Amino acid sequence: MISKEQKEKILQAHIEFELKKVQSQNLEKTIQIETEEYLNFFLTKKPNQVLPKEKLKEFVKIKIKEIKLEQKSVLFIQKLIRLHLTEITKDPSKINSVLNKESFFALANDSIGLKELRTRIIHFAVNSKAYSRMISSIILASIKDFMINENPLAKNPLAGSFFKMGENFLNNLPGMQGNFDKKAEEFIQANLSGRIQQSEKLINGELDSGKANEILEEFWNFLSEISFQDIPTLVPEKEFFQFLDRIPGFWIHVQNSGLMENWILSSIEIIYNEFENKTYSEILEESGISKEFVSKEISLALFKTLDNDTIREYYKQRLEARLKEFYSLEWDNI
Repeated sequence: MISKEQKEKILQAHIEFELKKVQSQNLEKTIQIETEEYLNFFLTKKPNQVLPKEKLKEFVKIKIKEIKLEQKSVLFIQKLIRLHLTEITKDPSKINSVLNKESFFALANDSIGLKELRTRIIHFAVNSKAYSRMISSIILASIKDFMINENPLAKNPLAGSFFKMGENFLNNLPGMQGNFDKKAEEFIQANLSGRIQQSEKLINGELDSGKANEILEEFWNFLSEISFQDIPTLVPEKEFFQFLDRIPGFWIHVQNSGLMENWILSSIEIIYNEFENKTYSEILEESGISKEFVSKEISLALFKTLDNDTIREYYKQRLEARLKEFYSLEWDNI
């Protein structure tokens, strides 16, 4: 029969044995061995063997309904962002020092090249009531400028003896009934359809002709003058955080609509259907990632994280708690 004192000695020896493996001089090797063993086991398995599709979908259905974004969480996110912005906006560097012009132009031109989508967006924009009002206002302002500033009568000193110029002159025109702006704007809006179609063709024609590069060049020149220190001016902190305040309400809407749940569940279905007959090793190979690369990167990341006396102290406490439970058993009954 093993005495209580002997059990205590074996317990301490066991703990010391485990702790020795995670000391700085041994930790890297320990992690490499464990990572290799895990990958040798895991990569031979297929997705359904590790996490069955139906279980994953059931988990998603439950968790999507449970996840809540509290205002406290938003305030915490705001605090982190504010700390980062404070640091970033100390940097006098120009934005174009981290943004490559060639890559910017390539991405922008690729976006412009999405012709079907672009055409639909432009069609929606120029046929909207807001666009019609904007164009009407611009045309009306131009007409008024011309009639007031360019009309020969307006330049004739004697004209004042016949009628008062400026706004009064326009309002006194036949049929205006003292309301030139309203009447003229109504007429312009009622007769805009042809001009709007013309503007739609013009915009698409400009983009298709390659002239969009002129706009991109101007935008790039604008970006090149902006530094990280200018960010608070371009995006005032108050407005930015007001936007973040809306996130919990937006999330509740998305959650209740079922949209997010459907997207995730359909993604799971697509991925499992595509890869359910392949091992994770085959999936990795198809993605162009080698087992050696994964093993190396995981080992390095774990070593950098776990080579820490605070972590070792926590590990020691957990070892003692778990192993004491075993060593306190009556071994004669095992």
